[in-house]
Amino acid sequence: PTRKAEGLLCYLVERQGVAVPREVLADLLWPLSAEEQARASLRQEILVLRKALGPALADNITTHGDRVQLATHRIDADIWDFRAGSQDVVQLLDMYRGPFLDSFRIKSQPFNDWILSTRSALETHLLDLGTAALANLAGAQDQDKLHRIAQSLIRIEPAHEPAHQTLIRYFLEKNDEAAARRQLNQCKDALRAHFGVDASAETRSLLDGVSAHTVDSPPWSLGKIRTARIRNSNYA
Repeated sequence: PTRKAEGLLCYLVERQGVAVPREVLADLLWPLSAEEQARASLRQEILVLRKALGPALADNITTHGDRVQLATHRIDADIWDFRAGSQDVVQLLDMYRGPFLDSFRIKSQPFNDWILSTRSALETHLLDLGTAALANLAGAQDQDKLHRIAQSLIRIEPAHEPAHQTLIRYFLEKNDEAAARRQLNQCKDALRAHFGVDASAETRSLLDGVSAHTVDSPPWSLGKIRTARIRNSNYA
């Protein structure tokens, strides 16, 4: 019913059962209010949140003296599963649908700073897992799994060079030189845009010696060849 109640729920869910001091919550959600006013607002939003959750879950918002806590029974959250890391890395990557609390904002700089720091930590965690998986699976037969991991990493971090290298190798294995060169160009563009640097020599060398005729040929050339063959057959 209110953005502050929603923000309170988001924070308690992310804390995953940790009891949070009221002072922390008040400063997080009402940083510009006086202490007593902020605490009164917090009490009101706790009531609002319990009402919104309904009879089945209202008692999951618990208070113990000066602390507020979300009891985790009867509740499941993807962020908890994600942090547990019990699934295969591909499942974890698929679980990551987008940036943490993307587009959610309230009028509180501390709250928005918390969103950004949590988002960064989650993305770093996933990028580390994915990068390690690419290294462990290098040379493995399951190329499709490597392909999925690399694509997901680039979705999170467009300038992730090891993922671009993996996709270039994948396309070369498939004898798709055009796709490999497009991937190389995408890698170069992302690195320049994000870091102002060119692709490494290792990345550029992946296509050394590979014929460029497939890429350099204009998209209509095959149609011209086909048309010429039809005309020649008619004359014959």
